[in-house]
Amino acid sequence: MIVQAKRTVYGGLGLGVFAGLNMFVLSYLRRVYHFINFGQILDKLGYTHGIALQGVFDPGYWYIATQEAQALAWVFEKLGWNLMNNVTFGFQNGIPNPLLNPPLLMSFGTIIGAAVMALSFKEFSWKIPNLEAIIFAVFGGWFMGIGVRIGLGCNIGSFFVPVANGDPSGWVYFVGMIIGSYFAVKAISKWINYKSAKDLKELDNIEGFM
Repeated sequence: MIVQAKRTVYGGLGLGVFAGLNMFVLSYLRRVYHFINFGQILDKLGYTHGIALQGVFDPGYWYIATQEAQALAWVFEKLGWNLMNNVTFGFQNGIPNPLLNPPLLMSFGTIIGAAVMALSFKEFSWKIPNLEAIIFAVFGGWFMGIGVRIGLGCNIGSFFVPVANGDPSGWVYFVGMIIGSYFAVKAISKWINYKSAKDLKELDNIEGFM
């Protein structure tokens, strides 16, 4: 893998190094300035709206799902919906301004960095997905979003990190991922078999006609 996919290996090593530095720097800043989560900083800066009872969820590392949910909730709040009266946002995560949400900025940085790398190696190209891929992406994202909210996190924040810290909740999340993956594979397998049988039938009809 190291020989055949050098860019991937170098990219993974770089991400690992910068992720470690990010956690180290945040841990140092927390000790120096005596704060636990980013909500305390926002409160001192005067941004009191959108801070949950537990502050603003910011464990000190990059995760995947929560900050995107916070950004969408912030948009819905601007449209007049009150989303601070539930457990997800009102108690645990909060709804900070997207420009004041460190993990969300890291998500944007990851996308921009990947685009810059792809452009620099001339590997970037626009791809228009077919209807089948769009349907799978929409429904897959929908069910993943439901699972993320029920599990209160993604596979990083609710599986890898808790397991590494000896928290049994990570293994409970792992069991849920196995069950969800099993039914997803079964559903996709049935669809592929159905489509393959349909294509073969159409091919037989064409050959019979010829």
